[in-house]
Amino acid sequence: MNVMECWKKFDIAKCIVNIKESLEKLKPHALKSCWKKLWPALTAKNDEESMQVQTLTANIAETANGIGRGGFEQIESRDIQELLETQYEDLTETDFEKMLNSQPIEEEASTSTGNVTFNLENLSEGLSMANELRDFFMNIDPFLERSLIFKREIANATAAYQSKLKELLKTAKQEQIKKFCKPLPKP
Repeated sequence: MNVMECWKKFDIAKCIVNIKESLEKLKPHALKSCWKKLWPALTAKNDEESMQVQTLTANIAETANGIGRGGFEQIESRDIQELLETQYEDLTETDFEKMLNSQPIEEEASTSTGNVTFNLENLSEGLSMANELRDFFMNIDPFLERSLIFKREIANATAAYQSKLKELLKTAKQEQIKKFCKPLPKP
């Protein structure tokens, strides 16, 4: 596909999807920094709240250091601030289950029957089917938010298989040309 074909297929729905994904990646700190010159009163209020948070994190770090064992003596207020910035919402039971399920499971070296079906070809086929499913629902779903959530969930669900595919592609070897040649019949 060249640039012109891509441009012709680009429509307002794809534009909205791109904007939505960009906004999701935008961090609150970057957004606040943009408003600093335009609306100083808003950022001043946020600076006061920031000072309160810094005071609380310093108190938490001091209390943790007072425990003095089990790794608590090394906690700094900066570490607590990083934790607060990365966690915007409470961890629900379903989120906890997802975290447990996303832990990598060690693969068995062989199956009980001896037939190994987890190979490069099957993995590639499965991932292409997942991509087709994602594209299908992105095209038919009129509700953009729901289709974006579905797209993200499919990407998260197939991430482990994507990395395994990359690993298998690195180790794949090219077949020797002799394998494709048949011996000539004897005269």
